[in-house]
Amino acid sequence: MLVGGGQWRHFYPWLLISFYGLSTGFITAIGRVGFGVEQALSSRYAIFSLFIYLGLVGTTFALYCYERDQAVIRRRRWITGLAIAAIALAVPAWGFCCRRGEQLMVRTGQRSARLLCALEWIDAFPENADLKLIFPYVSVLRMRAHAVVGAGLLHCHLLSPRLLDQLKEPQHSSDASHGQLEAATVRDNSLITSGWIPSSPKKPNCVLIALRKPTGQFALMSVIAATIARPDIERRYQHERINPVGFWDQTPLSTPAEGIIEAWAVDTTAEVTWPLAASASLTDH
Repeated sequence: MLVGGGQWRHFYPWLLISFYGLSTGFITAIGRVGFGVEQALSSRYAIFSLFIYLGLVGTTFALYCYERDQAVIRRRRWITGLAIAAIALAVPAWGFCCRRGEQLMVRTGQRSARLLCALEWIDAFPENADLKLIFPYVSVLRMRAHAVVGAGLLHCHLLSPRLLDQLKEPQHSSDASHGQLEAATVRDNSLITSGWIPSSPKKPNCVLIALRKPTGQFALMSVIAATIARPDIERRYQHERINPVGFWDQTPLSTPAEGIIEAWAVDTTAEVTWPLAASASLTDH
């Protein structure tokens, strides 16, 4: 079927929207692939695909209306039948995507909380590998973070390096009211840590993991946002009304490490720390 004369105006807006979606997605992917495939395929760029779907639906509807104007009943029935079949296939696919979307939303929230913690610690812990997931050049990121926070465009508190002075002396605690470090294991050249902190009545919003070497040297390992539900801990401390949230982290180790793993719950806004119960000696499995 050829569209002659001014009939192309039926399809022009929808074809233009489709072309915009395709070209914008392609240009964005090409521009971001230099930062890694994960950046190029990030979920925040999925919005461009909606323009393609919108253009496809609009083009189909325009084709349906054009065929009706031309009184081509057979082709109009074909379009209606294909549309019904597409809807019938789209409904279960939408249900599947909805469940996957909910899981993705949870993972995205956890990742965003972790990156925000890393950004808040950028002055005190610039060696944090998570910072490169925000921007590959940490020195530039630090300058921009201070500018954005200073302008009030980002509501977070950038921690002072002086906070680390109060952590350099060993602080052992047997009180689990501030949380507990449950495990610290070296596996496949990575440090795997897990535990929990309370989310009330005090408000720690991240966990700091550090290694105290046999020489006494103090080395930061990672900063974690606690986002995992822990109903088992909640049942155990039900009479104390602790609302626990768990954390789990895997930090690559460039060199073999020996010593004691210690952890603190940190309120980054007030710059207050609470040592978690039970430090752990590194073990290799």
